[in-house]
Amino acid sequence: MEQNANQVLRMLGRFDKAWGAYVTYVKYLGNNFDLVQQRIKSITSGKIFAALEKTVLETREAALARGVDADRQAADEIDALIAELEADEDPDEA
Repeated sequence: MEQNANQVLRMLGRFDKAWGAYVTYVKYLGNNFDLVQQRIKSITSGKIFAALEKTVLETREAALARGVDADRQAADEIDALIAELEADEDPDEA
């Protein structure tokens, strides 16, 4: 009986060690996942995206003002992507 109790205690000790490692890795992944989400948001709807969008729009306006024939299909695709990103934005996070 004592041998069985000791065996159970050893198994519980191994489980505790494995559980601690599991929790550590889950927390690590959670922190990194949060960081990745922040970075994705910044490049799709944050300051970085806004700066790029502003530059694209200013460049397009300058080209049109000077009569430079821009590729209308590419401009339409960019406009559609911007609209799609804005539509996908979570209103609770805005």
